[in-house]
Amino acid sequence: MLAAGNTVAVRTGAAPAHRPNIVLIVADDLGFSDAGCYGGEIGTPNIDRLALEGVRFRQAYNCAVCVPSRASLMSGLYPQQGGYQQSGGSLAPHLPTVADLLRAAGYRTCLSGKWGFGEKSRPRAHGFDHAFGILGGASNYFKHATIRPTPVYLDDVEYQRPDDFYMTNAITDQAITFLERDAKSERPFFLYLAYTAPRHRTFTRRIRGRRRPAFLRDRANPMSPTACTGPMRATPRSRCTRHGPTKVVSPCR
Repeated sequence: MLAAGNTVAVRTGAAPAHRPNIVLIVADDLGFSDAGCYGGEIGTPNIDRLALEGVRFRQAYNCAVCVPSRASLMSGLYPQQGGYQQSGGSLAPHLPTVADLLRAAGYRTCLSGKWGFGEKSRPRAHGFDHAFGILGGASNYFKHATIRPTPVYLDDVEYQRPDDFYMTNAITDQAITFLERDAKSERPFFLYLAYTAPRHRTFTRRIRGRRRPAFLRDRANPMSPTACTGPMRATPRSRCTRHGPTKVVSPCR
């Protein structure tokens, strides 16, 4: 993906006959074995279908922490090369992102979801034509939030959450709106679809009367003093994370 972006940037003077649309979907704090196609216990049929009809990687590497990993994803560099070494920093102003490169190559660029780099380096200053979502690292999924009531922005203007607001749905709806707005455009698009889910799993809600998975019911709030505070130790059947104890089939990351 990033290699393709760099290749396109070099060839901005030429107009290929066909340039593919690109959708980059990122899940927040998803364990590598959480999806069904990797042995997870919760059904993920859409992800499983992508795996069945596409490519399923068996090896992957990241920067161990959320935002430095995103810095590398956006820039194609180690986070230290962009002046970003730990959570809470910002992307360097001079650092070109994949969105910068693709926009220079004639792509429409949209972000819907989690940016993660804070107020000082907003997505529209790093190559995105349109952006919806949170600038920081995490947020409550609902409107009436007492825990992490993080502001949501639409093109740098604070977005007022409606009564039926639910973060995952809003990210999807805004992504569709971005694409439909210029549906007749001959320019290809790059959509960075960065969900806040499944981070803070206790913010899930019922769908059509279905009960939440058993291990999510009656859980302590992940931000409360009673949440799991022990060290992260891997065992064959369980782990302790910042979100509380959960049953898994693989060691901790």
